[in-house]
Amino acid sequence: MVFQENSRVIVMTTKEVERGKSKCVKYWPDEYALKEYGVMRVRNVKESAAHDYTLRELKLSKVGQALLQGNTERTVWQYHFRTWPDHGVPSDPGGVLDFLEEVHHKQESIVDAGPVVVHCSAGIGRTGTFIVIDILIDIIREKGVDCDIDVPKTIQMVRSQRSGMVQTEAQYRFIYMAVQHYIETLQRRIEEEQKSKRKGHEYTNIKYSLTDQTGGDQSPLPPCTPTPSCPEMREDNARVYENVGLMQQQKSFR
Repeated sequence: MVFQENSRVIVMTTKEVERGKSKCVKYWPDEYALKEYGVMRVRNVKESAAHDYTLRELKLSKVGQALLQGNTERTVWQYHFRTWPDHGVPSDPGGVLDFLEEVHHKQESIVDAGPVVVHCSAGIGRTGTFIVIDILIDIIREKGVDCDIDVPKTIQMVRSQRSGMVQTEAQYRFIYMAVQHYIETLQRRIEEEQKSKRKGHEYTNIKYSLTDQTGGDQSPLPPCTPTPSCPEMREDNARVYENVGLMQQQKSFR
């Protein structure tokens, strides 16, 4: 399915084993290894661990058709979220939102990528919760922080496509918590940007005020008192300007 639909990002929200029970068959090899799964060959290029998830770079190709046209090796990124309990919710909605943001950045960076694949164990509880949060945040991004959103209607919509999506009351509440957290964070960011713009406007007014007071003179500072010139002072001045130039270069780098 991933190869057929040209999906390049997979989101996995379950561990392979939970409470002593197998929840998901490991469909990727160990890091740096290569393994065949039926007609597909998977190579695990590398893994990198973040706080809540593991990112795997996988290479997919078809077995026995490496020389045929259209069977080029494809890169698929697997985001494995490790801290979402079965039938439960993560402790912090901010962590899920940060994870979702990373998934979005990767998906948007890939040209002509197919749909993101999301799965857990049964494919309805954690998967449904993640998808509903993603849908609602997309609406807020598109229409703004003051737009109307309907959580129950969105859940009904995804349930019409797959029965049982969002299984528990805790998952239902977590959707509200995640959306609220996102809106509050976005509002704080907007307020900070507005404050920054107002400060910039105040500095602009100060500049024009000084110009008015000096009758249009762009240099309101008093004239410098002439000082004796000597080679030592000229050398010191040259070193000062050189250091200032270096400092400005360092500050401009980020």
